[in-house]
Amino acid sequence: MDIIKQRQKLKHDCALTALSMVTGEEYDSVAEYFDGIDFDKGGITYYALNSFLFDHGFSTARIFKYKGFKDCPQRTPWPPEPFADMHICEVLPYESSTFSHFIVMLRDGKIFDPAFSEIKKLSDYHKVYNVAGVYKIGE
Repeated sequence: MDIIKQRQKLKHDCALTALSMVTGEEYDSVAEYFDGIDFDKGGITYYALNSFLFDHGFSTARIFKYKGFKDCPQRTPWPPEPFADMHICEVLPYESSTFSHFIVMLRDGKIFDPAFSEIKKLSDYHKVYNVAGVYKIGE
């Protein structure tokens, strides 16, 4: 599947933009699914992201930094190598960031960040909270 890189339109719509990129759905169609959320004030969590993906024929395999709760052992290496054709990753862009941010990672490790025009690497981010491989159901 070819990805169409997009930039986010609102302050907290990075997840919508990432969903549009990985599913091929138009941005406005993704936004309609989340009708009533003011993305200038706040975004969505990975729970809502997973719900959209399932309702549109996709599944995820999401892994977290810790093997259970936060005090459990950390996965090594972290972050993981890409394990799907496309991923949606939840990151903390900078140490001073107050909100997590969703980005798209391809199998070759290239990052498409809805907030920036340049291609990045996962190591460019302060923290990586989780990585979700995204799979089309039935393929």
